[in-house]
Amino acid sequence: LIAKRILVSRSVGEDLDPLFPFTEAAVSRIYDDVKGNPGELLERMKELIDSGVRRRVMMIDEELLERDQI
Repeated sequence: LIAKRILVSRSVGEDLDPLFPFTEAAVSRIYDDVKGNPGELLERMKELIDSGVRRRVMMIDEELLERDQI
């Protein structure tokens, strides 16, 4: 679900990891946080991407989620 949504929005880098800028561990953590609700999962990931862009974060990983409680 996440990889497909990102792919639709991605304008460059077809050879990137399908989850980029998220790591698998971060996606798993976010999934657990929203208790598997797909709508909440997509909304939360959108918020994280927006926050990451503002903060110039290159990768959203579990450590970043934990450290900054994004």
